[in-house]
Amino acid sequence: MNAATKEIIRTIAPPIISASVLLFIIWLIYRKLTAPSTDEKTWQGDIHTNRLSYAKSQYQNFADALLSSFQGTWGDDEDAIYDVFRQMKTDSDVLQLELAWGKRTFFTIRDGLYYSATLSEVLTGQLSNKEIAKVNEILSGNGINITF
Repeated sequence: MNAATKEIIRTIAPPIISASVLLFIIWLIYRKLTAPSTDEKTWQGDIHTNRLSYAKSQYQNFADALLSSFQGTWGDDEDAIYDVFRQMKTDSDVLQLELAWGKRTFFTIRDGLYYSATLSEVLTGQLSNKEIAKVNEILSGNGINITF
Protein backbone atom coordinates (compact mmCIF):
# COMPACT_ATOMS: atom_id res chain seq x y z
CA MET A 1 0.00 0.00 0.00
CA ASN A 2 1.51 3.29 -1.04
CA ALA A 3 1.52 6.49 1.01
CA ALA A 4 -1.31 8.11 -1.00
CA THR A 5 -3.63 5.14 -0.37
CA LYS A 6 -2.80 5.15 3.34
CA GLU A 7 -3.56 8.88 3.51
CA ILE A 8 -6.94 8.38 1.78
CA ILE A 9 -7.85 5.58 4.19
CA ARG A 10 -6.71 7.68 7.17
CA THR A 11 -8.89 10.57 5.90
CA ILE A 12 -12.12 8.73 5.03
CA ALA A 13 -12.12 5.90 7.59
CA PRO A 14 -13.23 7.95 10.63
CA PRO A 15 -16.30 9.51 8.92
CA ILE A 16 -17.33 6.14 7.47
CA ILE A 17 -17.01 4.43 10.85
CA SER A 18 -18.87 7.27 12.56
CA ALA A 19 -21.68 7.14 10.01
CA SER A 20 -21.92 3.37 10.37
CA VAL A 21 -22.17 3.58 14.15
CA LEU A 22 -24.78 6.34 13.88
CA LEU A 23 -26.89 4.31 11.42
CA PHE A 24 -26.66 1.28 13.71
CA ILE A 25 -27.87 3.34 16.69
CA ILE A 26 -30.75 4.76 14.62
CA TRP A 27 -31.71 1.23 13.56
CA LEU A 28 -31.69 0.05 17.20
CA ILE A 29 -33.90 2.95 18.26
CA TYR A 30 -36.29 2.28 15.36
CA ARG A 31 -36.55 -1.39 16.33
CA LYS A 32 -37.25 -0.47 19.93
CA LEU A 33 -39.95 2.04 19.00
CA THR A 34 -41.71 -0.25 16.52
CA ALA A 35 -41.49 -3.48 18.51
CA PRO A 36 -44.70 -4.63 20.19
CA SER A 37 -44.67 -4.05 23.93
CA THR A 38 -44.59 -7.00 26.31
CA ASP A 39 -48.20 -6.27 27.24
CA GLU A 40 -49.21 -6.19 23.58
CA LYS A 41 -47.52 -9.56 22.94
CA THR A 42 -49.36 -10.98 25.94
CA TRP A 43 -52.84 -9.83 24.98
CA GLN A 44 -52.38 -10.81 21.34
CA GLY A 45 -52.14 -14.37 22.64
CA ASP A 46 -55.50 -13.86 24.37
CA ILE A 47 -57.36 -13.43 21.07
CA HIS A 48 -59.41 -16.55 20.42
CA THR A 49 -60.13 -16.57 16.69
CA ASN A 50 -63.13 -18.85 17.24
CA ARG A 51 -64.64 -16.11 19.43
CA LEU A 52 -64.35 -13.34 16.84
CA SER A 53 -67.73 -12.06 15.70
CA TYR A 54 -66.51 -10.63 12.39
CA ALA A 55 -63.99 -11.19 9.61
CA LYS A 56 -60.59 -9.72 10.51
CA SER A 57 -60.99 -7.09 7.79
CA GLN A 58 -64.05 -5.73 9.62
CA TYR A 59 -61.91 -4.86 12.66
CA GLN A 60 -59.78 -2.71 10.36
CA ASN A 61 -63.00 -0.96 9.27
CA PHE A 62 -63.95 -0.44 12.93
CA ALA A 63 -60.48 1.00 13.65
CA ASP A 64 -60.77 3.32 10.64
CA ALA A 65 -64.19 4.48 11.84
CA LEU A 66 -62.77 5.23 15.28
CA LEU A 67 -59.89 7.18 13.76
CA SER A 68 -62.37 9.28 11.77
CA SER A 69 -64.40 9.82 14.95
CA PHE A 70 -61.37 11.19 16.77
CA GLN A 71 -60.47 13.56 13.96
CA GLY A 72 -63.71 15.49 13.69
CA THR A 73 -63.56 19.22 13.01
CA TRP A 74 -65.66 20.01 16.09
CA GLY A 75 -64.09 17.47 18.42
CA ASP A 76 -64.69 13.78 18.85
CA ASP A 77 -67.83 12.10 17.51
CA GLU A 78 -68.69 10.23 20.70
CA ASP A 79 -71.84 8.63 19.21
CA ALA A 80 -69.77 7.04 16.43
CA ILE A 81 -67.23 5.85 19.01
CA TYR A 82 -69.98 4.31 21.15
CA ASP A 83 -71.48 2.69 18.04
CA VAL A 84 -68.23 0.83 17.31
CA PHE A 85 -68.03 -0.46 20.87
CA ARG A 86 -71.70 -1.52 20.80
CA GLN A 87 -70.73 -3.90 18.01
CA MET A 88 -68.11 -5.66 20.16
CA LYS A 89 -69.57 -8.92 21.43
CA THR A 90 -66.61 -10.72 23.02
CA ASP A 91 -63.31 -9.93 24.72
CA SER A 92 -61.59 -11.26 21.60
CA ASP A 93 -63.49 -8.70 19.50
CA VAL A 94 -62.07 -5.85 21.58
CA LEU A 95 -58.56 -7.31 21.51
CA GLN A 96 -58.75 -7.79 17.73
CA LEU A 97 -59.94 -4.19 17.40
CA GLU A 98 -56.91 -3.03 19.40
CA LEU A 99 -54.66 -5.16 17.19
CA ALA A 100 -56.27 -3.72 14.03
CA TRP A 101 -55.75 -0.21 15.42
CA GLY A 102 -52.10 -0.92 16.19
CA LYS A 103 -50.34 2.39 16.74
CA ARG A 104 -51.91 5.04 14.56
CA THR A 105 -50.93 8.58 13.86
CA PHE A 106 -53.76 11.06 14.12
CA PHE A 107 -54.17 14.81 14.22
CA THR A 108 -56.01 16.58 17.02
CA ILE A 109 -57.69 19.88 16.30
CA ARG A 110 -57.62 20.77 20.00
CA ASP A 111 -53.82 20.55 20.28
CA GLY A 112 -52.95 21.12 16.62
CA LEU A 113 -50.49 18.21 16.88
CA TYR A 114 -49.97 14.76 15.41
CA TYR A 115 -49.81 11.82 17.79
CA SER A 116 -48.92 8.18 17.38
CA ALA A 117 -50.79 6.11 19.93
CA THR A 118 -52.50 2.82 20.70
CA LEU A 119 -56.27 2.67 20.91
CA SER A 120 -56.15 2.64 24.71
CA GLU A 121 -53.91 5.71 24.73
CA VAL A 122 -56.21 7.57 22.34
CA LEU A 123 -59.35 6.70 24.29
CA THR A 124 -57.90 7.78 27.62
CA GLY A 125 -56.27 10.85 26.08
CA GLN A 126 -59.22 12.09 24.02
CA LEU A 127 -62.30 11.11 25.99
CA SER A 128 -63.44 12.49 29.32
CA ASN A 129 -63.79 10.20 32.33
CA LYS A 130 -67.56 10.22 31.80
CA GLU A 131 -67.16 9.18 28.15
CA ILE A 132 -64.70 6.41 29.03
CA ALA A 133 -67.15 5.20 31.69
CA LYS A 134 -69.84 5.01 29.00
CA VAL A 135 -67.56 2.97 26.71
CA ASN A 136 -66.83 0.62 29.63
CA GLU A 137 -70.56 0.43 30.43
CA ILE A 138 -71.32 -0.54 26.82
CA LEU A 139 -68.63 -3.23 26.90
CA SER A 140 -69.78 -4.53 30.27
CA GLY A 141 -73.38 -4.64 29.03
CA ASN A 142 -72.18 -6.87 26.19
CA GLY A 143 -70.55 -9.26 28.68
CA ILE A 144 -67.03 -8.01 27.94
CA ASN A 145 -64.52 -7.94 30.79
CA ILE A 146 -62.07 -5.50 29.17
CA THR A 147 -62.13 -1.89 30.33
CA PHE A 148 -60.31 1.27 29.31
